[in-house]
Amino acid sequence: MRTAILLLITVIAAAACTRATPPRSEPTEWTTSLSDSHALVGKIWNVVEKKFASPGQLVAAAARSDYIFLGENHENPDHHRLQAWLLRGLIDKGRRPAIVFEMIEETRQPALAAYQNNNPLDATGLGAAVDWGKTGWPAWPKYQPIADVAFEAGLPVFAGNPANHGKSLSAARRTRLGLDDSLSPSQRDAMLETIDAGHCRLVPKRHLTPMVTIQRARDAVLADNAQKASGGKRGAVLILGANHARKDYAAPTVLNRLHPGHTSLTMAFIEVDDELKAPSEYARTFGGDLIPFDYIWFTPRANNRYYCAELKQKFKKFKKHSPKPKTTP
Repeated sequence: MRTAILLLITVIAAAACTRATPPRSEPTEWTTSLSDSHALVGKIWNVVEKKFASPGQLVAAAARSDYIFLGENHENPDHHRLQAWLLRGLIDKGRRPAIVFEMIEETRQPALAAYQNNNPLDATGLGAAVDWGKTGWPAWPKYQPIADVAFEAGLPVFAGNPANHGKSLSAARRTRLGLDDSLSPSQRDAMLETIDAGHCRLVPKRHLTPMVTIQRARDAVLADNAQKASGGKRGAVLILGANHARKDYAAPTVLNRLHPGHTSLTMAFIEVDDELKAPSEYARTFGGDLIPFDYIWFTPRANNRYYCAELKQKFKKFKKHSPKPKTTP
């Protein structure tokens, strides 16, 4: 009898503690600081409804979606921190999605699965297990917070990217993914503009079309691996560059073909620009009049590097060391 009473007291106390546990706090601090006083920093814009949303509202919307595309600036640690926060929020809502990393090539999936199977509670060595340090992506510790949340909850982690820029895809897979189909003129123009602007308009026009082919392959394989990771039931969260998360032509569009009837949410974490004051003005950074995501979350900038100047110097060095074309007498 005494044992039963003690057990009952323990259960009641545990239930009381559970009820008293406060909800996870919304993110308010930043590890980056450039333009952190900008009026949009920390705000989330609901593109469809044209109004601001709270982090809690975003989590609720994501929890109702099968696939969640979290587009980032790879260099910004706050983007990875917010991705981890959002993933934890989904877990708190009862979701158990698979996690798909663009940064890991699908050829590394066996090594990834073996590491997670042998180290289910420790994501520290995952980067080394998949040769992350050889890929050129920002250092693994920047991404580890996302994997930490996944491992803690027992969520499977998957590789998303094709090897060799997708050039070694089988003919059957290319056909299944729609890579042999022609793009619509609007999609083609949008991709060409994105790639051209993203390379500071320094790439010769003749090289842009092959780059579109590579971009399409990456988008398609990311979508394909997300569907595989989901298993049609648990859904998936994709950690990827913002341009791969666009819903006008990128991975979400391919997923519409592969998994008709699914629900998805696309968002981008965007660094504020001192010259852009209103959310709608950020459409121009994506080469059009419309923002190609469901939500955008504004953050400070990670750095003030002038990327185009750096790229211009790289092109000069490349041209300097490239062999000169032979001339015929």
